[in-house]
Amino acid sequence: MLIPEDQEALLLHRVDELDRLLKAGRPLDLTDASRVLRLLILDGPGLLISIAAARGIPCIFSVAYPGPYPSPGTIWGVEGDGLDPRNPLASNPTRELGVDDFLRTPIGQNREFVVTVRDLIRLYAHVLGGVHAGRPRAEEIAVWEAFVEGAGIRMSGHHPMSSSLRAIGRIVIAAAEPLVEQIREERRALGWGW
Repeated sequence: MLIPEDQEALLLHRVDELDRLLKAGRPLDLTDASRVLRLLILDGPGLLISIAAARGIPCIFSVAYPGPYPSPGTIWGVEGDGLDPRNPLASNPTRELGVDDFLRTPIGQNREFVVTVRDLIRLYAHVLGGVHAGRPRAEEIAVWEAFVEGAGIRMSGHHPMSSSLRAIGRIVIAAAEPLVEQIREERRALGWGW
């Protein structure tokens, strides 16, 4: 078990890693980013969420929330990086969300199935190789079908959902910023660097 200082060092390392992977922008870097996202906000309460709670710092995710939703059966998705309100192309109203609502945020729909932030992170992490590569489990089949269906539409040589994963990563980094800055300031004051 990591002691709290080690958990905080791991958080700083993972947030920096996520930033580096998103900036690199290659498809396999985005797949690796899903592994970091899973650690930060999905596994258990997530490293980011548990440290923020222990320090009493709210973890708020600012999202250009998509909606209203098209009629059932319509195929749609958040355009480009439109989930990130810091993107000049984002046109939806910004909402401040806790982690559970953020993970339930819809990013696309295939026939009747709505793909959420959680679904996309899990797809990249559990099927496309972020944590392990394999066949989608029963609950991931609809996400996989939505992903494959979108594969025929490429934007700048990338799958359209990769833009959403990039936006999700930037949103998580922004939500972590107050906590990360507090930890870095404390470490500098102690002469620990970072």
